[in-house]
Formats: sequence, structure tokens, C-alpha cells
Amino acid sequence: MGALAEPLAVGLHACNLVGLRGGDRVVVIGAGPIGLLAAAAARASGASRITVVDLLPDRLTHAECMGATDTMDAAETDVSEALADSADVVLDCVGVAETAAQSFHIARRAGRVAWVGMAARTAEVSLSRARWKELAVVGVFRYANVYPRAVELLASGQFAAGSLVTHRFAFPRVQEALEFSAQRCEGALKTMVVYD
Repeated sequence: MGALAEPLAVGLHACNLVGLRGGDRVVVIGAGPIGLLAAAAARASGASRITVVDLLPDRLTHAECMGATDTMDAAETDVSEALADSADVVLDCVGVAETAAQSFHIARRAGRVAWVGMAARTAEVSLSRARWKELAVVGVFRYANVYPRAVELLASGQFAAGSLVTHRFAFPRVQEALEFSAQRCEGALKTMVVYD
């Protein structure tokens, strides 16, 4: 479980940076380990409704265990249209140009957006949309001062974080584990190297 403290800490830090409050409606874009644990962090921070969005349906199956109230398959739905102006907080845990732009559509007026994912170096977004909606936008780089809370949440058993570890490799198979993880195989979320 210790390997999950870091991605959970990232989610907690994102929630802190956007000032997530009890009752907030949250959309998490991206159901990888960080996105799913950001959903758990949002739940622990008091969010009342959490929608997790991803292109891969098998990843969305884990979202409910992490506190999501709803999921959306982005391969089947126009996310910007379906979720337009619906969220107090958007946590973009993908970080590509398309999701950066979607976050501005999804956030309601005076909403808060956290760009957590780091996949793209640049993205074209509508600054006029951010201005007229009066969005507060923050970038998230790792975490600060939340590790104890992350460990506490993992120990509490409030959510099934262990279910995110989908593949384990014994220490002598480190190279194989790295290659497997790089392939982004269907059904794989968090790959761990374990010592026997």
C-alpha cells in the first residue's frame, strides 16, 4: 500500500490547491492511478458528486471503489457537451491538449480547474472562456505537506486502493515489469515490483 501513498498525495494536493469544499461537484478526467486516487481524495475532502471520465471502460470499473458517484466513457460521449458547466472543480489527470480544453467547458462559472496530468508540454485553450467564466486555474506538480494524510487515508480502508495494483512482479523480474508497464496493456493500472 505504501506505493499508493504518493499518487494519493498528488490527488490530495490538487484538492487542496483548488480549495475543494464539502458539497463541491467534481469531475476527474483520467482514470489512471492518479486520477482514481484523485477521486478518492475528492471524496475524502467532502465532494458530494464525483464523475470520473476516461476512454478505457475497464479503468472506469475501478472508479466507484474510489468514491465516484458517476462515470463517463469518453470514447462514447462528447464530454464537453455532456458535462458542460457542471463542475465546481475539474481535476484533469491526463494533461493532453484535448482534456485541458475540456476542463474549461466542464467547469461552471467561477469554477476551479487543476491541471494534474503531465502528458503534454503545450495546449491551446480558450483564454476568453476562462476569463468570462472567471475560472481559477492551477497547475499541480507532485504534492506538499499531505503525505501523512495520504498514509492515514490508506490505513483507514475507506476505499479499496489495493484494487488499483493489477500486476505484481518479483524483484528479479524488474526489467520485465518496466517493459510491461510501458506497454500500457488493457486492464493494467498499477504495476508493482515486490520483494518476497
